[in-house]
Amino acid sequence: MEWQPGHKLKSRDYEIETVLGEGGFGITYKAKDLSLDIPIVIKTPNSKLQRNPNYAKYVEKFRQEARQLAQLGLYRHPHIVRVISSLFEEEDNLPCFAMDFIPGLSLYHLVQIQGPLSETKALEYIEQIGSALVVCHGKGIIHRDVHPNNILIRQDNNQAVLIDFGIAATMNTSRYTHSGNQAFAPWEQIVPCKETEKSKTPQVDIYTLAASLYYLVTGKEPTPGIARKFSNQELQPPEELNSSLSDSISQAISRGMEVEPENRPDSIEKWLKLLLPPVAPQPKPPLISQTKTEVRAPANPRVTTQKNTIPIIDQKEEEYQKQKAEQQRKQQEYENKLGRYKREFLTTVELEYPLTLKCMLFIFDD
Repeated sequence: MEWQPGHKLKSRDYEIETVLGEGGFGITYKAKDLSLDIPIVIKTPNSKLQRNPNYAKYVEKFRQEARQLAQLGLYRHPHIVRVISSLFEEEDNLPCFAMDFIPGLSLYHLVQIQGPLSETKALEYIEQIGSALVVCHGKGIIHRDVHPNNILIRQDNNQAVLIDFGIAATMNTSRYTHSGNQAFAPWEQIVPCKETEKSKTPQVDIYTLAASLYYLVTGKEPTPGIARKFSNQELQPPEELNSSLSDSISQAISRGMEVEPENRPDSIEKWLKLLLPPVAPQPKPPLISQTKTEVRAPANPRVTTQKNTIPIIDQKEEEYQKQKAEQQRKQQEYENKLGRYKREFLTTVELEYPLTLKCMLFIFDD
């Protein structure tokens, strides 16, 4: 029987305020911890299942969810909902546990209200939930129901939080449930068959997270995986619905939503890396020419060179060369005059003072 607003639990000082959600296996209530005066969430199995012959299995599954969340709570991960009480039983042996109340909207309703999110904002939320799944997978827990309705955005800090581990499976258990939101679930999660072991691998969460990203950036629910598998329905490429979507994000969505699980990345970390923009190649450093060139120039000349060619001298160098040539011309002219004067003087000495010629030659040569 569903609890009504104002109902007070017998085993805890909690009072029911309203129903937050009801699924095939459980009901969540917003309640108030009367002793602490804080809002909380209480989850119980759906009482409608009590007449089901498999009810005992559902209860065990419920207890498993509580234990899994408690284990994950040891990490105090900011993007995983936290259990704040141990398992307790109410009337009719109905098991319950309490969790943090997270004020805010689900990503599904956020997109319904605002329309498709920007690529930057969508990636921010998806990467936060991806980091939560890394922790889950590290503990051997596959969530199996990661879709926008199970991702809440905190009103106080705009952070994404993953909730509802109701159909989570462990990688080393033979008990699992075939369920999930069909629009976001891969076919192997929905269809019971001999290959159901595939529904307990990380590829299931990769598909559901990629499908969630598809919804965030397009505003449209993707074609269900089961329809793509058995009815040959095509998934409309996300870039057709959002022309501004980058190629890397479009390709990452397609890789994560491959129909066959073996074609998806085998870990959430590898898929998250596909979301990173491609790294631009670094330009190669210019090759240093080994050709030696000889440049005649002053101490700090301005010389422009071409690869493997003779240097091209600029205007100042040209003026310098002109000045140098003029100095050389004057020097040569001076030497020519000096030589002529020397010859004329020697001729005079030889004629008038032949005895002193040798002495004079010595002086000039010196």
